[in-house]
Amino acid sequence: MNRTLPMLALFVSLSFAGVAAAQTAVNSPFDDSVCMSPLEVTASLHDPNGIYAGAPKCEKVCKKALKDCKQYVKDAAACENSEINDDASYEKTECEVENEHGTETKTCKTEVEHAHGDDHSASRADRDAALGECDAWANTCKATCGASAPTEDR
Repeated sequence: MNRTLPMLALFVSLSFAGVAAAQTAVNSPFDDSVCMSPLEVTASLHDPNGIYAGAPKCEKVCKKALKDCKQYVKDAAACENSEINDDASYEKTECEVENEHGTETKTCKTEVEHAHGDDHSASRADRDAALGECDAWANTCKATCGASAPTEDR
């Protein structure tokens, strides 16, 4: 009887340790997205119809704003893609934690890759749409320059 009780205690403690380990989730350490989306970049632009209209060197400033807009959109898209890759990495580690068998782990990781592939596609589409919005904004901005801008700025 002296050996049975310690062995039972060891078995029970190991059983609970396995349950506790299986319940531990491997998630991203961030509560929310740390990135601005490319569409949020363009949504933050001022109205192009009046921001530089009549300003000295209006067309030059509109052109600079276009360059900045495109760079910020690309930066936001790169951040989003890094975040998507990081989330996938955490989820793949979760696959390893939750599944004891190689086939289950491999299937889980494949599902994660497919899901995040769709996220990458959506991110690329947002980036492309936002870059188009930068161009449209700059064209409108430049069109307002002729209204009252000095001719040497053109």
